[in-house]
Amino acid sequence: MNIRLLTVAALAAVGAMAAGGTAELASAAQANKRVQQQNFSKYVRQNQKTYGLSTSQMISCKAGRNMVEHQFRHVHKVKCSGTYTYLVRRHGHDYQIMLNALTGQISHMKRV
Repeated sequence: MNIRLLTVAALAAVGAMAAGGTAELASAAQANKRVQQQNFSKYVRQNQKTYGLSTSQMISCKAGRNMVEHQFRHVHKVKCSGTYTYLVRRHGHDYQIMLNALTGQISHMKRV
């Protein structure tokens, strides 16, 4: 959070209470609310960049398969809706992989 803006908003609120002005108090509360909304929006944008894609940028089943092929061999798709499911082989063992279509991360891996 931006400490300076919150401090200014808090000081404005204290000054408004001392002066007895309700309009200034409401203005200070609105300024504080705007700061909080801006900080939340910034947090959401940072996490979208860090943790995955936005909802309008879902990866395709083929792109997911290509991503899984970097870590596993003999990748075969099983289901390509919602969470993508693939049968794969790694170090001589077969696994069922579930890939999150929004983030591109492996959400579940089960040995079969």
